[in-house]
Amino acid sequence: MFSAPFYCAGSLIILPLLASVAAAFAGYLIGYTAASYLTTALILGAALGASFLVLVFPIAKPAFVIYTKNVASGVDSGNFVYSKLAEFAVRDPEFTTRYEHLVNSSALNIRLDFGDLIKSSLFEAKFEFVVDSVSSLVVLTVVTVSFLVHLFSTVYMRNDPHQVRFFALLSLFTCSMVILVLAGNLIMLYIG
Repeated sequence: MFSAPFYCAGSLIILPLLASVAAAFAGYLIGYTAASYLTTALILGAALGASFLVLVFPIAKPAFVIYTKNVASGVDSGNFVYSKLAEFAVRDPEFTTRYEHLVNSSALNIRLDFGDLIKSSLFEAKFEFVVDSVSSLVVLTVVTVSFLVHLFSTVYMRNDPHQVRFFALLSLFTCSMVILVLAGNLIMLYIG
């Protein structure tokens, strides 16, 4: 439950990309109809993840912050990955100085840092995404509309011979929109 915000934020990016790759590379093997249902189901998963971040997580955030502090200090045990994330969070000066604010606030602020994208002596850009209250609301709108377009297209494109390519590109478009909204820096914005 308490690592769910990180998994939901990651699913916003991974599931549309996985839908696009699955349709592009396995679409002809599993069939047109199965490819359309698979991409629609994966986009629905991203929409459910965004719904959790917008609707459920702000209510459960105080418990999440307290649990993170307890896992990092060794009072509570969490799984290995979450305990390492919790230790990193507590070492962050922002976390300790704004602990009371985090507990009492319903604002969302999750950073997904996947390492360095560009690192030189003049310029540094990270492969990171920022999920905050505003971006999660926009992403919820994007993936919900995309899910409805996918759902409509499963019926509308039923007899089209290029259905697999259409769903691969539609899922890739959804992934690009999510990257565009959640980009943590200008380079990631251009990638999106």
